[in-house]
Amino acid sequence: MASESDVAEAHQCFDQAVTTDPKHAGAWNNLGNIFQKQNCLDDAIKCYRKSVAADAKYVRAFFNLARAYEAKGETSEARKLFRKTLEIDPNHLEAKNAMKQR
Repeated sequence: MASESDVAEAHQCFDQAVTTDPKHAGAWNNLGNIFQKQNCLDDAIKCYRKSVAADAKYVRAFFNLARAYEAKGETSEARKLFRKTLEIDPNHLEAKNAMKQR
C-alpha cells in the first residue's frame, strides 16, 4: 500500500502531466484513481470525464467513471457507463460482472 507521501507525490506528478498536456488521458485517469481512493468522488468523476474526453476509447477510464458513479449511488449513470465500457470492449470482465449485479 502506498504511503501518504507517495500518494501526494503521485498526485503532484499527474497534476504536472495534465498541466503540460491537458489531453493526457492516462494522467487524468490516474488523478481520478487518487481522488476515488480518497473518497473524493466528485473530483474523481471530473478527472475521469476529462480522461474520456481526451480519449473516447479509453475503456479503463469509462469503467472507472462507472465505478465512481456507482460509489455515489447514481446507479442509472453507472449502468450507462458500464454499457459504454462493454461497447468499447465486449470482453471486459469487470464491466460484465457489474452489469450482472444490477
